[in-house]
Amino acid sequence: MNTTISNKIKIASLIAIACTMLGKILGLLREMKIAEALGASASSDAYNVAYLLVITLFGLFSSAYSNSLMPIAAEQYTQDKKRMNKTVNKIVTISVILMLIVIGLVYLFPRFFVKLMAAGMDDDTIILAGELIKISAWSLIFLVLISAYEIVMRLYDRNIYPTIMDLLFPVPVLIALFCGVTSPYILIACVVLGYAIKSVALVGGLKIVGFVPKLDFYWNNPKIKSFFLLMPPMLLSSGLLQINTLVDNQVASGFGTGSVTALSLASKVNGLAYTVFSTSLMQIIYSTMTKAYMRGDKKEFKDIVEKQTKMILMFIVPCFIILFNFSTEIISILFVRGNYTQDNAVIAGEILKGYALGLPVYVLRDICMYVYYAAKNSKFPSFVTGTSVFINVGLNLLLSYIMGIKGVAYATSLAAIFSLAILALFMKQKVAEGCITL
Repeated sequence: MNTTISNKIKIASLIAIACTMLGKILGLLREMKIAEALGASASSDAYNVAYLLVITLFGLFSSAYSNSLMPIAAEQYTQDKKRMNKTVNKIVTISVILMLIVIGLVYLFPRFFVKLMAAGMDDDTIILAGELIKISAWSLIFLVLISAYEIVMRLYDRNIYPTIMDLLFPVPVLIALFCGVTSPYILIACVVLGYAIKSVALVGGLKIVGFVPKLDFYWNNPKIKSFFLLMPPMLLSSGLLQINTLVDNQVASGFGTGSVTALSLASKVNGLAYTVFSTSLMQIIYSTMTKAYMRGDKKEFKDIVEKQTKMILMFIVPCFIILFNFSTEIISILFVRGNYTQDNAVIAGEILKGYALGLPVYVLRDICMYVYYAAKNSKFPSFVTGTSVFINVGLNLLLSYIMGIKGVAYATSLAAIFSLAILALFMKQKVAEGCITL
């Protein structure tokens, strides 16, 4: 791999780790203050359902969206940046319209969407959550803009800018919490405001690199067709992954008040290590390795993936050891205050241990996914994801019956092990002969 490119990736990776860690610390501080204000109550369950609904709905679409847009945009970036500008704007316009339709459905059928997430909640909590999701749903538009514009910034090798902009998201909620706000309505509105601020900041960054974001309703572009042809297998994969989230929450909601909050907190703490040391670093190299693959430089492609994998594992393995062995202590230090009790922390700690078990596996699985997507092979990882979802659902029901709510987390980890094994086993055959091996 070119020494200059390698050094740029290393520098960007270290800055990304620092910025992402700071962003996650702010996010944890936000969760700590919310737990202090709302405890493990009906209000906290309703708030978490409203927040998770947006993540779940966008999750149905986001992975397929990003991983289809990246190779299309990367190909045009190497040929004609102005054409790439127009193509991205057309795709964003279509995506915004689709999100407006989803928002309309949320307003028409709020109770239906709440029950998709947590049917086991009592009627008063469902009513409150239904009102909150009418606010949180507007985040979908800003998430579409963020997802597309971050890809463009990374193609222009402005990898640090999107990571720094992540720091803006939790600020509105934190300001409200430190001002003593405890209304779930205001807190969920601040979540939407955080996404809006981040999207506006990204628009400012795009103008610096010469990209002009705008709505474009002229859709006669062959690359749009290519984009939508890439999406179906990944949409299926993303949709099945979100079924995991739905099943997790449905199972958790059956264990009583506060159970959804316990699952959510454990997942977020595990996600802290995962996002800081995996997602942020993989996002940095995704555009670089995709461009290398498009140029036919398989050696550079392989070197980028292997070096970044070693760097990620160097951070993730110690995180796994700490989270698995000190799960309850970590939850207690972070959240036991105000209305959130030590008994609540013990439950969340047991769940965290189950998630932590699969932490290195999640990382390696997702690296494999990025390799397949960069090579424009979305069908095989989608098939593997679909199979693992059915395994996860079955394990969810079985292990939650045997182990209680913590069985949900262990089921997720075991299903991830299956996915990694299959993806790694067939990588040489499915991506490119001699391209990369694990």
